Amino acid sequence: MYFDSIDDNKKSAVIRIVLVGVFSFIAIVFLTIKSVIPSIEKDLLNRVSLALYENKINNILVTVSGQNIILEGLVSEQVQTKAVKTVSQVRGVGNITSEFILVSSLPKSGKTR
Repeated sequence: MYFDSIDDNKKSAVIRIVLVGVFSFIAIVFLTIKSVIPSIEKDLLNRVSLALYENKINNILVTVSGQNIILEGLVSEQVQTKAVKTVSQVRGVGNITSEFILVSSLPKSGKTR
Protein backbone atom coordinates (compact mmCIF):
# COMPACT_ATOMS: atom_id res chain seq x y z
CA MET A 1 0.00 0.00 0.00
CA TYR A 2 0.96 3.59 -0.54
CA PHE A 3 0.80 4.49 3.12
CA ASP A 4 3.23 1.71 4.05
CA SER A 5 5.87 2.94 1.60
CA ILE A 6 6.30 6.45 3.04
CA ASP A 7 8.23 7.42 6.14
CA ASP A 8 6.74 8.38 9.52
CA ASN A 9 7.14 12.15 9.03
CA LYS A 10 5.11 12.10 5.84
CA LYS A 11 2.51 9.82 7.47
CA SER A 12 1.99 12.26 10.34
CA ALA A 13 1.74 15.17 7.89
CA VAL A 14 -0.95 13.33 5.89
CA ILE A 15 -2.82 12.45 9.09
CA ARG A 16 -2.71 16.10 10.22
CA ILE A 17 -4.05 17.31 6.87
CA VAL A 18 -6.89 14.77 6.99
CA LEU A 19 -7.76 15.73 10.58
CA VAL A 20 -7.79 19.44 9.72
CA GLY A 21 -10.10 18.69 6.80
CA VAL A 22 -12.46 16.61 8.94
CA PHE A 23 -12.61 19.24 11.70
CA SER A 24 -13.16 22.01 9.13
CA PHE A 25 -16.05 20.05 7.61
CA ILE A 26 -17.62 19.50 11.04
CA ALA A 27 -17.27 23.22 11.86
CA ILE A 28 -18.91 24.23 8.56
CA VAL A 29 -21.83 21.84 9.15
CA PHE A 30 -22.29 23.10 12.73
CA LEU A 31 -22.24 26.77 11.71
CA THR A 32 -24.65 26.13 8.84
CA ILE A 33 -27.14 24.39 11.13
CA LYS A 34 -26.75 27.10 13.77
CA SER A 35 -27.57 29.83 11.24
CA VAL A 36 -30.47 28.00 9.53
CA ILE A 37 -32.50 26.97 12.60
CA PRO A 38 -33.43 30.52 13.75
CA SER A 39 -34.68 31.41 10.26
CA ILE A 40 -36.80 28.24 10.18
CA GLU A 41 -38.30 29.12 13.58
CA LYS A 42 -38.98 32.69 12.42
CA ASP A 43 -40.73 31.42 9.29
CA LEU A 44 -42.84 29.00 11.34
CA LEU A 45 -43.75 31.77 13.80
CA ASN A 46 -44.86 33.99 10.91
CA ARG A 47 -46.97 31.23 9.34
CA VAL A 48 -48.63 30.30 12.66
CA SER A 49 -49.33 33.96 13.50
CA LEU A 50 -50.79 34.54 10.03
CA ALA A 51 -53.05 31.47 10.34
CA LEU A 52 -54.35 32.70 13.70
CA TYR A 53 -54.92 36.21 12.32
CA GLU A 54 -56.75 34.92 9.23
CA ASN A 55 -59.05 32.87 11.48
CA LYS A 56 -59.72 35.93 13.69
CA ILE A 57 -58.08 34.37 16.73
CA ASN A 58 -56.58 37.18 18.79
CA ASN A 59 -54.71 37.72 22.05
CA ILE A 60 -52.60 34.58 21.82
CA LEU A 61 -48.88 34.50 22.51
CA VAL A 62 -47.05 32.11 20.19
CA THR A 63 -43.61 30.72 21.06
CA VAL A 64 -41.62 28.51 18.68
CA SER A 65 -38.87 26.08 19.62
CA GLY A 66 -37.78 24.04 16.63
CA GLN A 67 -41.06 22.67 15.27
CA ASN A 68 -42.77 22.83 18.65
CA ILE A 69 -45.37 25.52 19.21
CA ILE A 70 -46.45 26.88 22.60
CA LEU A 71 -49.75 28.78 22.72
CA GLU A 72 -50.57 31.01 25.70
CA GLY A 73 -53.33 33.41 26.58
CA LEU A 74 -56.53 34.09 28.47
CA VAL A 75 -59.23 32.53 26.27
CA SER A 76 -62.51 30.67 26.26
CA GLU A 77 -62.65 26.94 25.64
CA GLN A 78 -64.03 27.53 22.14
CA VAL A 79 -61.11 29.81 21.25
CA GLN A 80 -58.64 27.28 22.65
CA THR A 81 -60.09 24.50 20.50
CA LYS A 82 -60.15 26.70 17.39
CA ALA A 83 -56.58 27.91 17.97
CA VAL A 84 -55.14 24.43 18.44
CA LYS A 85 -57.01 23.15 15.37
CA THR A 86 -55.83 26.10 13.27
CA VAL A 87 -52.19 25.77 14.34
CA SER A 88 -52.18 22.01 13.79
CA GLN A 89 -53.01 22.63 10.12
CA VAL A 90 -49.95 24.82 9.54
CA ARG A 91 -47.25 23.05 7.53
CA GLY A 92 -44.14 22.30 9.57
CA VAL A 93 -45.74 22.32 13.02
CA GLY A 94 -44.63 19.44 15.23
CA ASN A 95 -46.04 19.40 18.75
CA ILE A 96 -48.48 21.98 20.09
CA THR A 97 -48.44 22.81 23.78
CA SER A 98 -51.55 24.61 24.96
CA GLU A 99 -50.86 26.70 28.06
CA PHE A 100 -54.07 28.70 27.96
CA ILE A 101 -55.88 30.02 30.99
CA LEU A 102 -59.53 29.24 30.36
CA VAL A 103 -62.18 31.75 31.30
CA SER A 104 -65.91 31.44 31.15
CA SER A 105 -67.83 33.88 28.98
CA LEU A 106 -68.48 37.23 30.60
CA PRO A 107 -72.03 38.57 30.80
CA LYS A 108 -72.90 40.68 27.75
CA SER A 109 -74.56 43.46 29.74
CA GLY A 110 -71.23 45.16 30.27
CA LYS A 111 -72.05 45.88 33.91
CA THR A 112 -69.51 45.00 36.56
CA ARG A 113 -69.95 44.79 40.27
